[in-house]
Amino acid sequence: MLLNQGSLGATIHTTPMYKNYFIASTLLLGTIIGAGIFTLPQVFFRTGLVVGFLYLFIFGILTAYVHLMYAEVILRTKGEHELAGYTEYYLGALVGKVVKITQVFGNAGTLVAYQILGSEFLRLIIPILPQYSESVLFWALGGVGVVFGVGIIAKSELFTNGFMFLIVIAMFIMGLPYLSTLTWHREITEPFLPYGVVLYALIGQQAVREVILYLRKKKTPVRPIAFIFASFFSVLFCAVFVIATLLLYRGVEPSLNVFGPLVSYLPIIGLLGGLLGFANMLDSAWTIGTYFKGVLINDLKVHRLIAIFLALIIPLLGSIFLQGKLLWLLGILGGVFAGFEILIILFLWKRARESAKASGRTPDFSLSFPSLFFWVFVLLFGAGLVYKLVHLSA
Repeated sequence: MLLNQGSLGATIHTTPMYKNYFIASTLLLGTIIGAGIFTLPQVFFRTGLVVGFLYLFIFGILTAYVHLMYAEVILRTKGEHELAGYTEYYLGALVGKVVKITQVFGNAGTLVAYQILGSEFLRLIIPILPQYSESVLFWALGGVGVVFGVGIIAKSELFTNGFMFLIVIAMFIMGLPYLSTLTWHREITEPFLPYGVVLYALIGQQAVREVILYLRKKKTPVRPIAFIFASFFSVLFCAVFVIATLLLYRGVEPSLNVFGPLVSYLPIIGLLGGLLGFANMLDSAWTIGTYFKGVLINDLKVHRLIAIFLALIIPLLGSIFLQGKLLWLLGILGGVFAGFEILIILFLWKRARESAKASGRTPDFSLSFPSLFFWVFVLLFGAGLVYKLVHLSA
């Protein structure tokens, strides 16, 4: 599986361009490192670290290719679209309408999840806030990225992602004395438990277009390095975060609200964790909010002001109605929506390479991907989607 980068390859090896690639990768990295990572410690505790890390490594590679495939689709296609628009363009109006529905509900649900978790983390680090004010404050901060867009997001995520990595490293160092409490092997009773959780934690296709827009704004050729860098460090971050959390829980199963129980006996870690979660939810909410706004404007043809209003109001109202149902919400988002969108991206990539519609635009890079691997991808994600649908209806 090779990358063909075209004639511009010899011109990209300059410091400013690599700086642009690094900053652009933070857009994708900040989206990947979202609400899903906070479910990983509990799942890895139940399955054992060996099984959990196997899922993490395999899905890290698979999702990296999915991000690159989607980037190639965008680069090959004229006009500005989101996933639903590309689907309608290549796969037909009916499939496009289905994707529009899943995009609206999936991204709205993700924004609600970020609003719920972000408010909890804000309450953790500022406990003296009046009741409900943490929700209003996080909502107001989240609206900044939605209104001002990709420029402020790229700059802010470079800071917040670095901040998050420093906090996780500090957690890991403080947990080293409890290294013997880690459980690497367990009797496997739920072998597919990590599927939806890990997939949701590593997929970030909503930010792929934002990466491309940022690089074009900087007049920098779009290269795979930005997407590969983001995927590699997301896997590394998840792995270190899981180990650090399990070390601090000292052999006890972590809760979904990872940092809450730690406050009573590790107040510094509780505060750092709250800051980590707050920064994580905020920059992810900015990126997803911008993507959701783009879906409404570009694919549903909603007026820009109405799209901004909806992107702002849905997280606040949704968090009110779904408070206490976060685990249920994350299960649906990870097990159903992510798997379905990956399947769509796979067929979009295949169709975009074959279609005459895309011939008017030469991509900055193209993937050389054997047909056998493509159908293995389809079979894997298709079977996973069916499994999660059956599991949810049981």
